[in-house]
Amino acid sequence: MRLAPRNTGSALACGAASVLLLVSGCATEESASPDLIDGADFIRNQPTSTDESIVEGASTQTILNHESLADAAQSAVRVEVESAAEYDYLDVPHTLSRARVLETIGGQDLTGKTLEIWQVGTASAPMESLARPLRDGAEYVIYTEPFHLEPGKSTDQWVIVAQGSWKLAAGNSFNLDVATEDPAQLAARGIDPEVLDDVAPDQAEELRTQVWDLQLAASPEQLESSVAQAWAR
Repeated sequence: MRLAPRNTGSALACGAASVLLLVSGCATEESASPDLIDGADFIRNQPTSTDESIVEGASTQTILNHESLADAAQSAVRVEVESAAEYDYLDVPHTLSRARVLETIGGQDLTGKTLEIWQVGTASAPMESLARPLRDGAEYVIYTEPFHLEPGKSTDQWVIVAQGSWKLAAGNSFNLDVATEDPAQLAARGIDPEVLDDVAPDQAEELRTQVWDLQLAASPEQLESSVAQAWAR
């Protein structure tokens, strides 16, 4: 499996939706409009502006390594976003994206499917410490799991697991796409300071390395290797 980037150059059609702590399943390539969750109201198609204001105050889970992401996810996939739109659900802005799976790197094979993916927040107002909402026309590697409104009730839609999202950037690298002013500080949030105080400086640095292995920028080969190793345990 190669994470060879595809320079398709085509900005694919717009129009999708968004919602809260999101769902399961996957839509087929032929599916058109998403089946919205009751109470989710369309706001607009995703704006093209890249300006953002990070929203604080959310209760989020920080996952610091590929093994933990693999434990929580059903699949790790490379996707190309075909559309994205913003919705209001329970008075909280959400983004619903439609993304075609180009390749499955780990977990259940979803290659060729089109996934409808819910995320809290919007492109201009992403939720602090979580993966930014997917951008229309962009390519990503994401860890994903089915979205359930309640246990055992499938919605045939998906969510991104915690910080498990890398966006393909210029120069053929995948950049960790987390809503934060300083991604390098995410690692420190998941480590109890009292633990680090009880060990020598060199041991503390080793502990950080062992816990945090989400590369802020990775080549396709590096990212593929990290994801594959997490599932090969």
